[in-house]
Amino acid sequence: MDSLLKQLNGLGTQLSPIAKNIERGFGTARQMAQEKLGSASDLTELPPEYIDLEHKIDAIHATLSALLKTHGHTSQSVIPTAVSNTFFDITKSIKTTAAPVLAQTPIAAAVASDPNAPPPPPTANHALARICVQSADTLGQEPLAAALRKLATSEEKLGDAQVSLKSETAVKFTAPIGEIVNDRLANVSRARRNVTTTRLQLDGVKSRFKSASPQRAEELQVELEKAEDVFVDAVEEATKLMKSLVESPAILRHIADLVAQHLAYHKLCVQVLTELAPEIDEMQMTQQAMYNTDK
Repeated sequence: MDSLLKQLNGLGTQLSPIAKNIERGFGTARQMAQEKLGSASDLTELPPEYIDLEHKIDAIHATLSALLKTHGHTSQSVIPTAVSNTFFDITKSIKTTAAPVLAQTPIAAAVASDPNAPPPPPTANHALARICVQSADTLGQEPLAAALRKLATSEEKLGDAQVSLKSETAVKFTAPIGEIVNDRLANVSRARRNVTTTRLQLDGVKSRFKSASPQRAEELQVELEKAEDVFVDAVEEATKLMKSLVESPAILRHIADLVAQHLAYHKLCVQVLTELAPEIDEMQMTQQAMYNTDK
């Protein structure tokens, strides 16, 4: 009998923590429900610094997400619909209307042998280059054809530069910014959720403490002090993580890399077009002079 009583007493001791956990969980759930209904009072306030950091983190998160969305879209091989349609229209035109003239040309043979060839150009510049080449082949040895071939060469270089820019942007900007969102901001979000949870638990204990009997209040006082310590620790941890991210130079460094990549790309564009422009101008003036002479 004594042995049985000891077992029952032990069982009661084991159930006591479970009952306390159930009570604590119920108190937290009730606190959350009351706050959603607007009937809760005496909520534990968060420090002003914490609230200010939350606003800054939310702004950073929105900014980085927008940048990733924008660069995720532009990193694709986006070709304006009009350019794409023109490219395939010219290909079709060469195949159908110019076949007798171009029967011996490589481009016509490719179109005739494979309706799906050539593959879609990776950039609008590459599409324009192909259009210029195909049009030049159609025109033969006309001055306009020579100009189109020069333009095609330049557009091919610009297209290659754009592909290189997209690749570098993906490595030096999109990937590291994505890591910040997926790692550091995710850690901050978890810490903030923990603050919300511990604050609800603290206010739940406070609510139970107010309505507790004197005997129960003494026990809840210990639980209340522990909940306050846990809440303070959670706020300090979240504040530390948010402050570290807000003050970090990493984001600005990645933006500086992006600017440098765009600068190099546009410098190359200027170089290519600076070499092309006088050649096209000279060809235009020569043709203009010949035209005036013939008149």
